[in-house]
Amino acid sequence: MTQETATKFIQWLDYQLAENYLNSYKLSEKAGIAHTVISKARNGKLPKWEACNALATALNVSPVEVFIAAGLLPDQPEFDADFERVAIIYRTLSIEKRRLFIKLVQVLIDSSSSAPEE
Repeated sequence: MTQETATKFIQWLDYQLAENYLNSYKLSEKAGIAHTVISKARNGKLPKWEACNALATALNVSPVEVFIAAGLLPDQPEFDADFERVAIIYRTLSIEKRRLFIKLVQVLIDSSSSAPEE
């Protein structure tokens, strides 16, 4: 592990905390891991697979995203974190809400294709 990897993970973690309105204590509680795991990560000792998986579940992101951020997997240019997040959200929805979700996405597509170009 390099200092660059640790810095990258810390930046990723800070972004996730801000996006989810969490602090590291709340995240560790939500993930069911010791706060020391996050503290150690901030000091350069990155979390292992199990902790990364718990963080992914707590943050509703793909485990692959966390594994890449923690340097456990090489960066994958074809990995689309936004698409993976949509897939995770979609899988949590009931059938009725999935249908509504698809309709909403279609409205977004239709409205953006009919918008005048600048």
